[in-house]
Amino acid sequence: MEPLVRDLGELGEVWIEERRAIVAIVGIGLRKTPGLAGRVFNAVWPANVEVISQGASAINMTFVVREEDGPDVVRRLHQEFFGSC
Repeated sequence: MEPLVRDLGELGEVWIEERRAIVAIVGIGLRKTPGLAGRVFNAVWPANVEVISQGASAINMTFVVREEDGPDVVRRLHQEFFGSC
C-alpha cells in the first residue's frame, strides 16, 4: 500500500483509515427519488456515516462506516427498502 500512498501524496494529503466498510446503494433514478437520502440515513442510524459520495452517475450512492457497523447497516437498509433481512 505504501507505493499507492506515496503516489497519491504527490496530488495532495493522504491518510489511511483502517477498519472501515464501504456501503453502496445502486438503482436507476436514485437522484430523482424524493426523500431517498432521509430514508437511507434513518435506516443507517445509529452508525456514524464518515464519508458520503454520489458520483457523476445518477445510479449510486456510497458511504463509509466503521467495519463493525457494516453488517448491521446493510441489514437495516434491506429492511427499509425490501422489508426483509
